[in-house]
Amino acid sequence: MDTIKDITPEGSLVPIYLQEPSEEELAQRQKEHEQHQQEVLRLASVRESLISKLKNVGLTDEEIRILLGA
Repeated sequence: MDTIKDITPEGSLVPIYLQEPSEEELAQRQKEHEQHQQEVLRLASVRESLISKLKNVGLTDEEIRILLGA
């Protein structure tokens, strides 16, 4: 269940509320974060594999950087 707290500073003209996420929302966010981290690691692995293959066909580090836009 979401908890909404009024955290409006004294004298403020605009009310400010803090809505804390539920346990389910936190679990979902954690799951999405872990999936994102796995994708980042997968893409890093693919990039390293690509760089290795480009070196094997004789490209220099500079040529590889140019190809990859780095």
